[in-house]
Amino acid sequence: MKQLLLLRHAKSDWSSHSSDLNRPLNQRGKTNAKLLKKWLQNNPDCHPDYILCSPAKRAIDTLQLATQSLLPPSLIHNDERLYLPSVSNIITVLASIEAHYQRVLLVGHNPGFEQLLIWLTETQPDKLKIDKTMTTCNLAKLSLPAIKNPFQPGQSELIFLKGPEDFKNDLALS
Repeated sequence: MKQLLLLRHAKSDWSSHSSDLNRPLNQRGKTNAKLLKKWLQNNPDCHPDYILCSPAKRAIDTLQLATQSLLPPSLIHNDERLYLPSVSNIITVLASIEAHYQRVLLVGHNPGFEQLLIWLTETQPDKLKIDKTMTTCNLAKLSLPAIKNPFQPGQSELIFLKGPEDFKNDLALS
């Protein structure tokens, strides 16, 4: 694996009275996931060749809205280990992915994704000039080192971290 993409699910609907696992996206979440789709259409260098997604409805819905008609569904695999995972659980998941995949997308949750990003890159939020690293519908792209075990602290390079406002700006939408 050369690149890792981390996508935090879009904004969920806390008023739905659903269980945490079954909580859907709210309207803002749906809008932002569709905005990400438009952004992905213009950025083929961010199209993964393998996708692992949390089984949470909000993660699945984010992924479906963001990749609909862009990527074949056969790339998508749900993995229960990505539901509210720790960093060590995510590393275990990453280590289990076959080596021939070049760009892998994980879709899931905080705090695990934010902690993983900071751990892999040793990039603190203050260096990014933001309050929180992985807010809803944020996409991070990392370059992994070409070594046998690339999942080590500080060994990955953060290529970008973008959210809905960045997608709008990149697309020149107002």
